[in-house]
Amino acid sequence: MPGLRLGLGVDPADRITLDESVTMALLVVCESTTPAERVAFVLHDVFRYPFAEVAGIVGRSPAACRQLASSARRRVAAARAGASPDAARQAGVVRRFKAAWEAQDIEALLGLLDPAATAISDGGGRAVAHLLPIEGAEPIARLYL
Repeated sequence: MPGLRLGLGVDPADRITLDESVTMALLVVCESTTPAERVAFVLHDVFRYPFAEVAGIVGRSPAACRQLASSARRRVAAARAGASPDAARQAGVVRRFKAAWEAQDIEALLGLLDPAATAISDGGGRAVAHLLPIEGAEPIARLYL
């Protein structure tokens, strides 16, 4: 966000508002864009890489990257315009999960997870991930703590 400076002296309430805003924006971006659109959008619109550099990173032309980012912006705008009350509820669950994880509060995590929940992961070949699905709220909570 232009003009936004984070660091010492930041009001904790402003930081929480920013964290919630970023979390919702990332959920919208991840759910509403294709992988190529997501990369172009995040690199250009979030990290401010010029399209020429984005093109070099993703192996496409600057014009193609410009189009991908534009398409991503349209999808994100459409997704946000059609956001349902369920999206706000989901954001609240994500916020509470994050807070419980940061506090290492297993009881709070267990309260958020369905007892029959299943966790899967994919490190994309770049990060360690568990190979098999993790079944049940307690094993999942312990995994993430």
